[in-house]
Amino acid sequence: MPVFFGLPTDPEVEDIFQLFDNNNDGIIDFKEFLIGISSIHQKQLGDNATEKFVEYCFTLFDKDGKGTIGKEEFIAIITKQVPNMSKQRVEEIFNLMGGDKTQEVSYEQFLDFAKNNPIYLKLAKTIVKRNRPDEYVQLGLSAELKK
Repeated sequence: MPVFFGLPTDPEVEDIFQLFDNNNDGIIDFKEFLIGISSIHQKQLGDNATEKFVEYCFTLFDKDGKGTIGKEEFIAIITKQVPNMSKQRVEEIFNLMGGDKTQEVSYEQFLDFAKNNPIYLKLAKTIVKRNRPDEYVQLGLSAELKK
């Protein structure tokens, strides 16, 4: 695990660092910093491509096609794709989406969470870009992370 000022770093912080480090050189230069900050703070769900992406992500999680994401489905996918994230943190995210009472998250809850938490949307885009590059391009997202 990398250390910063002699202290171990948090795996979630490392994931966020990787989102900003576009050229993967281990350094976030000023341009990468500005791009990262602006992409986090801008409204990301105003365009069709991003809304289509949220819907696409929802279908990846909704393995049984019931129109909801079950807690175990969500945990299994996230812990596989982001191995540094603890199961406890994944459960916290699931609960923040509204799944704490019913153990399921609807599309509306998932969309609302994506709108209000753009850092997780950016993380999802990075995962899809890495694991499913053809689908990433088909969703119209290929130019978005080049900005």
